Amino acid sequence: MHRHPETDAMLGAVAAFLREVCAPALVGRDAFLARVAANAVEIAAREAREGPAAVKAEADALKTLMGRSEGDLEDLRAALCAQIISGERDADDPALLDTLLTIAVRRVRLEQPAYASLERAPCA
Repeated sequence: MHRHPETDAMLGAVAAFLREVCAPALVGRDAFLARVAANAVEIAAREAREGPAAVKAEADALKTLMGRSEGDLEDLRAALCAQIISGERDADDPALLDTLLTIAVRRVRLEQPAYASLERAPCA
């Protein structure tokens, strides 16, 4: 039985082609855009591979912060913003700041895993 390649493998092959074949064969702006495209494909691969777990982790962190047991990520984000805007939640609350920092670091780790400052992040 013939199996189709996994999404991650296909996206990895496209990124490698752009980075290793296309970019070196091009010059100037076109070479730059080929590298940008390769990076975008690699981000898409990480999103496909790790995105669902990242969404669940963020939703779980927001539920814990807000004392909720239910809610999808979009609703939780909107409710937290409403709490901050209304003053119901202090924007300087250490639990809020820790949660938001952890969420931000996870997001950067997903989108830019080689980002130099990640190693120095307090929750890394």
